[in-house]
This record gives sequence, C-alpha cells and structure tokens, in this order.
Amino acid sequence: ESTAPLTKKPSILLLRGQNSDSGNMYEALIPKFQSQVLNDATLDTSTLFPILAECRVHKSALELALLEHVTQISSFAHAYVMRNIRPGLHEYQCESLFKHYAYFNYGSRLVSYTSICGCGPNSAILHYGHA
Repeated sequence: ESTAPLTKKPSILLLRGQNSDSGNMYEALIPKFQSQVLNDATLDTSTLFPILAECRVHKSALELALLEHVTQISSFAHAYVMRNIRPGLHEYQCESLFKHYAYFNYGSRLVSYTSICGCGPNSAILHYGHA
C-alpha cells in the first residue's frame, strides 16, 4: 500500500459557452504557446461559464442603484444630442455629443452600448452594421 499523497492535476478554467440572449458562442482562448504550466494542468472549458452566467442574473441593491444611475445618464445624453443636433452633422459627431455629455457632466468615460445616431439614409435603420 502506497503512502504517497494523491495529487490531482491542477485545472485552468477557460471561458466557453453560449450567450442565452444572442445565441453567440464565447470560445475559450486557449494559449498557443507551450509551457510547463499548461503541460501540468487540465484545461477546463465547462465549469466557468455557467457560474459567471448565473452571477449576471442576481444583482445587489448597490448594483441596481448603479444601473439606474447610468441609465439616467444615458437618457440625459440622448436628450442632449436631440437638443443639439442640426442639419449637416455626421453620425460620428452625434455620437461624440453623446459621449461628451456623459463624460463632461457625469465623469462616465465609457458607455455600455454602441450609440445609434443614424443620419440621412441610415436614420430609419437601428443597429445597422451590428446585426
């Protein structure tokens, strides 16, 4: 009978799974290089995604308050763009107004979605180029 401890090969958790909203697959980024760490570990692509997907469902009171705050900022930024748009502006200029308002007035450097500021023939097409 052996007294040596049983050693389990360590796992490296990689994100892989299907987004339930879009149907898109998140493919695991498996490193292309060889290293001793990779040789001594199991690459696990099934554990991490369901855990993170479940975490997205539940929000704390603080997270809900933050979501409400940034939604309000976005609403104000949309109104700002509508008040300041004029003939001859390009789509990128309207998007710039939106981003400027959010950053200048609220310190929001990033926005949570790509702005839809369709002008001219694109004004009636939502999410063009992203579908």
